[in-house]
Amino acid sequence: MTRYFLLLLGGVASGFINTLASSGSAISLPIFLFLGFPPHVANATNRLGVLTAACASTVVFARQRKIDWTHVPHVLAPTVTGAVLGALLADKLSDRDLRTVIILAVVMSLILVLIGTKRFLGAAPQEHRRFGPPQMVLLFLVGGWTGLIVLDGYTYLLLTLVLAVGYDLVGANALKVVAGIGVTVVAIALFADRAEVEWVAGSLMSFGAMAGGWLGAKLAATERSKIWVFRVLVVTIVGEIVRMVLR
Repeated sequence: MTRYFLLLLGGVASGFINTLASSGSAISLPIFLFLGFPPHVANATNRLGVLTAACASTVVFARQRKIDWTHVPHVLAPTVTGAVLGALLADKLSDRDLRTVIILAVVMSLILVLIGTKRFLGAAPQEHRRFGPPQMVLLFLVGGWTGLIVLDGYTYLLLTLVLAVGYDLVGANALKVVAGIGVTVVAIALFADRAEVEWVAGSLMSFGAMAGGWLGAKLAATERSKIWVFRVLVVTIVGEIVRMVLR
């Protein structure tokens, strides 16, 4: 019974944080590992909760007309392509290699957020979005990382959409969850083909993540959410770094 409660509660928390800012997998992934799942199985199963939270969030953002559907293909094409390659690479790396990459990525995401604080919080939607070669390469790399391991994938996507493409936080958050559906679906398909998805535990986590994603989208869809998105983002990333150092 405790196992089921932990999965549901972890799903709510990770779905909420993933939608409001990012890095919800900093909560869900350790839960799967704590319950005894092998790292590669935990990495694959974790995607189910990410997917359901993204679907619930997309519905809320769509109803509030926050999604820029015109540029959805421009974001999906490079991120989904990168996600396929990232998911294929996931099984090629050892647990030690994955751990090293995770630590470097988490530290780098914190540095990027803090350096871009002024633009991150004060970014206004620009009349023309920038989807040139530099932006497409960045989105491809973000998709590749998200396919490899979800942790901080949404952080990089949010940073790219705000600092490189030209969205404000509300618009970037809405587009982020739509792209999250695409990259997560292809990753789950590839991991499921290798029988690395634990469907029962993943489904329990997904129910909680759906509720958390819905709540997070309700808050993130408001203009007042900017400062809270930034705060949650920084606190979550710092928490990840502290947790990894203690381990």
